[in-house]
Amino acid sequence: MHSGSSVVSCARNFLLQYISEIELRESVHAATCKSEEFNQFVQWVFFYNSGMIQENLRYAQDKMIAYNHLVANLVILHNVDSMSKAINKLKRQGFKVDAEALRSLSPYRTEHINLRAHHNMIPNPVSPPSSESR
Repeated sequence: MHSGSSVVSCARNFLLQYISEIELRESVHAATCKSEEFNQFVQWVFFYNSGMIQENLRYAQDKMIAYNHLVANLVILHNVDSMSKAINKLKRQGFKVDAEALRSLSPYRTEHINLRAHHNMIPNPVSPPSSESR
């Protein structure tokens, strides 16, 4: 356990380093922006009841938050997969995709997602092979 004076000393040293090193400030700023962007995306995903958790029980609140993060991560996975396929298609067609263009992409896109749509979660049944294919 840290004593109060060592915590203050550590914080003071970090602040002095933060003030004097532009690279550290840029790194902290970039990480903060990514975190803010993710939090805004998670809030967008949690549209039910205007983002309000009505449960008063801690475990129920934790469950809602965990499910929301799961759905957000699934949408992020979908976005990254779609963007990767599009980028690879462009490369196969002979387009040059530079690092600057890739840095501007974000997995937190929302304009193509319809959260209120009805989705059939039951996969199409696989029909048995016909006697002709045997």
